[in-house]
Amino acid sequence: VIRHSQPVLVVADGLQNFEQFSAASKLYDFHPIARLRCWLVYILKQCSVEVTKQSEDSILKTLMRMEVMNQDRFPIVLEIKNTASGSLTSAKAVLTEGDFNNPKWMAEIIKSGKQIKWEAVKKEWINNPDLDPVGLSQLISATKKQPSHLIGAFPTGMAF
Repeated sequence: VIRHSQPVLVVADGLQNFEQFSAASKLYDFHPIARLRCWLVYILKQCSVEVTKQSEDSILKTLMRMEVMNQDRFPIVLEIKNTASGSLTSAKAVLTEGDFNNPKWMAEIIKSGKQIKWEAVKKEWINNPDLDPVGLSQLISATKKQPSHLIGAFPTGMAF
């Protein structure tokens, strides 16, 4: 019996696993269910299976039965429900902790699809407000789709 501490994502030669596909397709900003749907359609098409709009909708409806937690390698399936529910507007996520005084590092984390613990960022920035302007510019660029998280992290009265 082989045991792994982390899941191993193996696919046939020439096919991208979920992590590779998400990175190559720049889908990290998408809901994990939407990324799963795109990846499954990719796998089916690479295996010469005809994929129609109806079959794509069916795949999405089936995936919408899952409650997932977003993470780096592959979404964690928390629960499978009897019927499709929820929306593709938000998802639970594993939050990344680290050097919140380093905006360049934070920008790279966000670009790779990981989630930042914004409450911890705000606490760090209150105590250490001196931030690298170049790194801060990269962080602002990386958070364009959800700027409210970054804006909320700035302590009141923080000057630029």
